[in-house]
Amino acid sequence: MWVKVCGVTCMDQARQVQACGVDAIGLNLVPSSKRCISPKLATEIAEALDCEVVLLVANMDEIELGELVDQVQPDRVQLHGSESPSFGAWLGTPLLKAHRAKAGVLSEIQRFGQQRFLLDAYVPGELGGTGARVDLALARQAAAMGECVLAGGLTPENVVEIIDAVHPWGVDTASGVESGPGIKDLARVRAFVEAAKGAR
Repeated sequence: MWVKVCGVTCMDQARQVQACGVDAIGLNLVPSSKRCISPKLATEIAEALDCEVVLLVANMDEIELGELVDQVQPDRVQLHGSESPSFGAWLGTPLLKAHRAKAGVLSEIQRFGQQRFLLDAYVPGELGGTGARVDLALARQAAAMGECVLAGGLTPENVVEIIDAVHPWGVDTASGVESGPGIKDLARVRAFVEAAKGAR
């Protein structure tokens, strides 16, 4: 089970979260997010980590994104906006499109045609990181379509139950392991990683 913790906001916590055994850490550069950090800090964190670094962006200009990728050098870019299937194809960096679990999402996943994709809960007006739980019936269908990374309301307390119900390829959490927005509770991070890795 691939495990990602998203929305790390400082260097010390990035190192500590990595030490908990995560496969990937998400660095958020979406200005409207409570977990948004600067490109400079994202670059410093990315250089210091050995695990996979995923850069979160939304509705960014392609040229601007190219400059950001050159600066930060992430392993993957996670797209949270209304990007088209062809967006960023020239970057040379793997893309992880985030889809929100609502009507029509299965057709959208098929249209993008990515082997690996992220499915998050749908909350009107929000791009993600809300802590809302994903629709499990819809998630189960999506998980059969490829390497589905499941997000949305995942916590140390419910991640095993949800993995058993959905059978995703990976799981992603942000608010589920926090004591406050962008402040990771390391005991909860460790518990989440142990539970998810032990689920199957």
